[in-house]
Amino acid sequence: MKPKQINLLPREAAKRSPREKKPGLNIFVFLLIFGCGALVYFTSRQMLQMGSLKLRADDAKKQMFQAKLKLGELQSVLLDIEKERSVSFKQEEILKKRSESLQATIAKEKKTSQLLAYVAALVPDDLWITKLSIEDAEVQISGTTYDPELITQFMNELNGSKHFKNSRFTSSEKQMLEAQAVQNFTLLAEPVWN
Repeated sequence: MKPKQINLLPREAAKRSPREKKPGLNIFVFLLIFGCGALVYFTSRQMLQMGSLKLRADDAKKQMFQAKLKLGELQSVLLDIEKERSVSFKQEEILKKRSESLQATIAKEKKTSQLLAYVAALVPDDLWITKLSIEDAEVQISGTTYDPELITQFMNELNGSKHFKNSRFTSSEKQMLEAQAVQNFTLLAEPVWN
């Protein structure tokens, strides 16, 4: 026996053309293909953009790393420059202090040499200076003479000059030198520096 075929489609559907028979199916397939294509297109576009952004981010990281290295080098150079500047500044201060000290010493030596010249100009004949000590506040003069009156004359010359004041005896001693009496003396005077 042969199986009997039964057509479950209505007769109107059998009369339609194959395109007309399934219009909803064709649109569905078209929409499905279009949707899948659009999905693939947008997904691939997003992936390309992400890949491009990742490459840019990697380049930016490399540049940032290189910039950090360069910054470290520059900071090291800056630190070296600061150290050299500090050493140079200290050396400049030392040289400045030495220069000031030297200038003060030169000025003092100049005043001292002028003071020695004034003493030498005031010493009377037959009076010899054996020791001269100059301090800031006083000058100590030791010497020898045959005539004790010359010591008084010398003190008067010192007091009368504009370079010394308040001269006074600190010691006087008589001594015999080759059968002749000599007077050894020490006196103090205050120098006038200005």
